[in-house]
Amino acid sequence: MNLKDKNYAESLLKRIFIGSRLYGFEFGIGRGSIKILFTHQQPLEHQPFTLWVNMESEWTVVKEEQVYTQEIPTISEEEMYQHIIELRRKRVVNVSLGEKAPHLLINFEDGKTLYLNGHHNQYECWQAGDDDGDGWLVVAMPGDDIAIWEPEN
Repeated sequence: MNLKDKNYAESLLKRIFIGSRLYGFEFGIGRGSIKILFTHQQPLEHQPFTLWVNMESEWTVVKEEQVYTQEIPTISEEEMYQHIIELRRKRVVNVSLGEKAPHLLINFEDGKTLYLNGHHNQYECWQAGDDDGDGWLVVAMPGDDIAIWEPEN
C-alpha cells in the first residue's frame, strides 16, 4: 500500500466518520457480507449526513486495547449481527488503517473496535462512502492497495 494513499485515505475516513454513530445495517448476499450505516446528528459542511461501510471479507469486534494479530474467529451469522447490534448508536472516536494492508479499524466510544480485514489478492474487502453515491468513496483493493474517489466539486 502506497504510504501517501494510506495517509490520505486515513485522514479522509477520520474526517467524515469521527463523531458519527452506527445506526443500522443491511444484510449482504453472502455469509458475513453486511453493509453498516452511520449518521451524523448535525453534519458539518465536510461531513455527509449518512455514511456506510460495505464489509465483504472477514471482520470482528475486539476490545480497543487488543492488538489484533491472530486469525479472525469463525462465528455464526447470528453472532456477527449481535456484534453490530451491540454497537448501535455508539459514537465513532477514531478510524485507522493497517500498516501494510488496508485493514480498517473503527474505534467506538465504548472501547470496542470494529476490525475489517483489508487483505485479499483477488477481491475488494470493503468499501466506505457517503449516502448520495456522488461523494467520497474509499475501497480496499486487491493486493493490499487502497483507492480513493472524491466529489467533483
